[in-house]
Amino acid sequence: KRLENVVSNILLFHRYNNESFEKNDVFDVAQVIGRIAEKYQRTHINSQPDMLVTSNIFAFETIACNLLRNATTYSPEDTIISINIAALPDGDIQLSISNVLAAPLSKKDLQNMFDPLWQKDSARSSTENFGLGLSIVNSFAKALGGRISVDTEGSEITFSLTLKP
Repeated sequence: KRLENVVSNILLFHRYNNESFEKNDVFDVAQVIGRIAEKYQRTHINSQPDMLVTSNIFAFETIACNLLRNATTYSPEDTIISINIAALPDGDIQLSISNVLAAPLSKKDLQNMFDPLWQKDSARSSTENFGLGLSIVNSFAKALGGRISVDTEGSEITFSLTLKP
């Protein structure tokens, strides 16, 4: 089962790596995030109204699901996952997902996070986590003409996706 999941994710990553997505879907970022976040018990969403984008909903949902799954997996169970959706001064829309870290990360960890198959603990052998999710997020963000970044402050980590509306 683990090998099947790894191969499926590698194929997804490879299929869309260095390609652009057709951006024909118009959707409200907050509505899509709200629907996805319903699966997670610990989320709090802060959004400005009418955050419409013309993008690719499949790619956007894939990014959001990966980021929320990571936030849930790698944070203590009694903590909140904060989701912030905002318009930036230049008109871009930014989705930020923040959570408390279960284990500290180094600068090198942050630099390696988007590398395919990278995992902080290489001894892990889960059937659900393969070190491909953030590589897919990075690839899809680029394919949407956006960018993904990661930053830590104290014990909190924040992933930010920036897209053109």
